Amino acid sequence: MQHFPRLLHLNNILSLKFFTMKSVKSGFLNGVNLLIGALLAVLGFGASCERFARVEYGTPSAKFIVSGQVKSAETNLPIQNVRVIMKNDTTYTNAAGEYEVEDRAGMPITSTYSLKFRDIRDGSLKQYSDLDTAIEFKNPVFTGGDNHWYSGETEKDFDVKLKAKK
Repeated sequence: MQHFPRLLHLNNILSLKFFTMKSVKSGFLNGVNLLIGALLAVLGFGASCERFARVEYGTPSAKFIVSGQVKSAETNLPIQNVRVIMKNDTTYTNAAGEYEVEDRAGMPITSTYSLKFRDIRDGSLKQYSDLDTAIEFKNPVFTGGDNHWYSGETEKDFDVKLKAKK
């Protein structure tokens, strides 16, 4: 009977040692899990950031092209350096006021695109008002497709006249 309290005391020490080892092991595993989770998150976000939408295998796609000329509504002269924005594409008009923008991953169906025309000059140098408009490709006819998932491309001419800024 006298050995019983000693055994109980030894049992408590072993339990405490086991509990401490269990805490260390649990803390280590939690740290490893946190590290792996952070690594996967960084890799996942890094792999998903693309400038243009990727066309996956088995996705019908087509290229929609809009081109034209930007002129002054008052003088009918071409305007250079007007920013033209359509979906993921941005371009600037050349000296003749010509531009071309495209959507390389559009769906081969009737589609409407928002077009934005911006005079990029700052402050008092800005001569023309901005224009937001839309263009519709209704029942588009495509050329150059591969007879599989890529339907080809279609193009529309769209000339614009910008009004002088008041």
